[in-house]
Amino acid sequence: MSSPVIQGPRDRGALNLLGASLVLITGLIHLVLVPEHLREAPYLGVLFIADFVGAVIAAFGVYQGRWWGWILGALISGGAFAAYIISATVGLPGEGRGHLFEPVGLVTKALEALFLMLCAFKFTESFGELRRWVMVGGVAATLVAVPGVAMALDQHKAHAGHGQRNKTAGLPVKWQATSPATHQGDRYTLAVTNNGEQAQRVRINTMIMDHRTHTNTNVVDKQLKLAPGEERELTAVNDYGTANHFSTHIGSESKDLGLSVKVTDAAGNETAQFNQGAFMG
Repeated sequence: MSSPVIQGPRDRGALNLLGASLVLITGLIHLVLVPEHLREAPYLGVLFIADFVGAVIAAFGVYQGRWWGWILGALISGGAFAAYIISATVGLPGEGRGHLFEPVGLVTKALEALFLMLCAFKFTESFGELRRWVMVGGVAATLVAVPGVAMALDQHKAHAGHGQRNKTAGLPVKWQATSPATHQGDRYTLAVTNNGEQAQRVRINTMIMDHRTHTNTNVVDKQLKLAPGEERELTAVNDYGTANHFSTHIGSESKDLGLSVKVTDAAGNETAQFNQGAFMG
């Protein structure tokens, strides 16, 4: 027995083609990002491959007008959309918290949201006027909800300095240290050395914290892969102004890490210097 086909008006073929194109494009974007995610968190790379394979299958079903194609596409798009929001808020295992405003991510989420609205349109096409309200409501909800969520997340990040620890989620060893008060033009330099005999991942997040205004400004947000004996130097300049300190959170795979911090003022005079002994686990 063949799979049931969604019956609809004369524009069914065009809608199926649009739906298939949307889900296939999002799958291709995830495929392009596979190598990057395999390096950072292998399980995410595997999930991105699965997303692509599922998207290809769903696109075929959608183009044919099959119910299972639209349902599979909705599950893939909805799941990827939810994972993106989770990554940008609380972080994913082994990856830490991502960025809500990554250009590729925003484009992909827009395409996925459009596909989900198209699904709602298709599934209600037998209810006449209802599908118009579904389409209008979906567009309105997207226009209102996306900026609202974005502003809420930005406000949360600005007032929740402890959110830095989410950046190092998934890495077993934690390091934390703060510098003395910082001023406009100060330069922050962090040298990180892998003293172990095995390569290891290191995630570094440094922000300027102004407790008076409850403002936290990210200046360093890096994930490194250090070979044995490799040293990397990261720098940042205080363009914010007078604040309480540079606050640094680091996650690593082992305790075999050498850390050295130096802060100089705008004139080049050293105002602070400390090593891994100053970092609290």
